[in-house]
Amino acid sequence: MCEREEDFRNSISRSNLEILNVWCSITQQKM
Repeated sequence: MCEREEDFRNSISRSNLEILNVWCSITQQKM
């Protein structure tokens, strides 16, 4: 999970949240 996920939830729509989740997954894989 992204540390900023909660912050984003308050300011973006579900579609953007889904994109954020994918981005978090990719970031974790790279790390």
